[in-house]
Amino acid sequence: MTQASAAAPDTDELVERPVIQGDVAGIAISHSGYKLKNRSLVTTGRALNVMAAAALVLLSTGASALGLGRVNVQSVLGEALRAEIEVTSLSAEEASSLHVNLASPDAFKASGVEYNAVLNGATVTLQRRADGRPVLVLSSDKVVQEPFIDVIVDFQWATGKLTRSYTLLIDPPGRNTAAQPGTTATAPVFASPPPVARAPAAPAPAPQVALAPPP
Repeated sequence: MTQASAAAPDTDELVERPVIQGDVAGIAISHSGYKLKNRSLVTTGRALNVMAAAALVLLSTGASALGLGRVNVQSVLGEALRAEIEVTSLSAEEASSLHVNLASPDAFKASGVEYNAVLNGATVTLQRRADGRPVLVLSSDKVVQEPFIDVIVDFQWATGKLTRSYTLLIDPPGRNTAAQPGTTATAPVFASPPPVARAPAAPAPAPQVALAPPP
């Protein structure tokens, strides 16, 4: 009487089994029912999550390193364009590799923004204030004739890039502008006129004494 043999087949056989928690593939590839044939084909979801999180950190670090504030227009209608863009965050390494340019007319058109001819030849340069703070200066030698100008600026440095759009409001000459931060607007003081000197009053006449006639 021969005893039945339960030896495993010589050929490689793919067997589907329930997926354990953390497996990404819908099935696990095994040999002889339980042993993984190629362990490198199974990647855990936790590992993918860690890799994705690391990639997001790297991307966000490069994309948000440069900090920009508001724009301050320093010219009025009839003058050459000049404006300053505040820089709120910029490291020395980023400053050394920073390139700032106005977007091309085609980029304006693609964004649905009108390109003003006053921007032809305009430049954006990184400068330092008297206190050492960085500032971006937008300037053009062309005279501004319109009350507002839309601007698109491209920023690029070693670890990232950024595009910002601004609307410059140009005031007419002689218009009072709002006080800049750090300054206090004071009411004008008018000097009072000096008092008018009056002529001295005439002295009162001495009282007259009537003399009695002699007897």
